[in-house]
Amino acid sequence: MKHARPRGRLALILAGGALLWVLGTAPLAAAPAAPAAKPAPVAGQSRPAAGQAEAGSQAEAAALAAKVQARYQQIHNLSAAYHRKSLFVAAGNDSERTVEGQGHLLWARPTSLRLEQDEPRKELIVTQQGSVWWVRPQRGRADVYPLDRFTSGLRSLMDALGGLARVDESFTVESPTDEDRPASAVGQNILVLKPKERRADLKRLVLWFSPEDMVLQGFRLISLIGDITEYRLQEVRVNVSLAADSFAYQAPPDYKLTDHRPQATGAEPR
Repeated sequence: MKHARPRGRLALILAGGALLWVLGTAPLAAAPAAPAAKPAPVAGQSRPAAGQAEAGSQAEAAALAAKVQARYQQIHNLSAAYHRKSLFVAAGNDSERTVEGQGHLLWARPTSLRLEQDEPRKELIVTQQGSVWWVRPQRGRADVYPLDRFTSGLRSLMDALGGLARVDESFTVESPTDEDRPASAVGQNILVLKPKERRADLKRLVLWFSPEDMVLQGFRLISLIGDITEYRLQEVRVNVSLAADSFAYQAPPDYKLTDHRPQATGAEPR
């Protein structure tokens, strides 16, 4: 059996896109004369106001991260409607492009996810017992892959939904900049996280929460090459009652089924 890597729109659904920032350089000017040396600060003297403001901002960010972590250690699942906007950087023969979608998502600890896209076309992603289903009803197709095949696509999304209970283990907390404050997050708490390990799929994770109950309202995933995917959430509910088949999938008998998992047998995948 041929084990092909998932391509095309599946990558768009999972990983999102990118924004290319073009940086110009100005001609070098003559170096200015070195300023006169400033007297050494007196012991016990307060730091400059800018340094104090920076330290205060970092302390606020750390305090928010601690609150988020404590809150999400009590959250076992989350349900929401989503709108996703992905910006893709120009690469090779591909031009810069924007991809949008909307639907519903359901996540449960530790790695269960059901992502149902309604627009622009119906598609379904379901993680189930170490496997990932990709279902395309309009084509009558259902493909199943090993979960680790989609590490680059699913891991960043799982971090945004499930990694908040262990912020201190996996991320470094940063103070938000003006660029980190989405227009849709006015008045909400902004948390900026940077993975402690170098990752291609995630360089920076920006999340925003309702100040009343510290519930996730949206997040932005920024990849190492600059790909940006933003999810805006609505109708968010946590710790909901889940049906037994919430993360199960059974393809209709007339669908074309393809099992891309290693050591796949001829039996119908479930």
